[in-house]
Amino acid sequence: TAPAPAGGPTPPDGKYVLTKLEVYPGSAATSTKHKLTTELTGTTVQNVVESTGLPIRRDTWTFALSGTSFDVTVTCPSNGLTFSSGYSSTTTEFKQFLTAGAVTQVLTFTKQ
Repeated sequence: TAPAPAGGPTPPDGKYVLTKLEVYPGSAATSTKHKLTTELTGTTVQNVVESTGLPIRRDTWTFALSGTSFDVTVTCPSNGLTFSSGYSSTTTEFKQFLTAGAVTQVLTFTKQ
């Protein structure tokens, strides 16, 4: 069973690196390796995603926190995508909880 998002303070500005990816239930392991670096400034997130065999992807989001909800609007590339996920945070770590159907992914980002 996936842990529940706990909310928390707005993560401090800075650079965060994906340090852990957990999948509930079971494993959705693939041979694709990902490196995700996030720069957080205020309510803006800039991501750089490097995946095995794929071009580097960059995107920019704005976000709002409410209770345990992390509400996102993708601003670049500007495709109008919005989504919400759960979150937990401390001053050194941010966890994003993405659920699709019966599967929940918990992404842990550590402040550098």
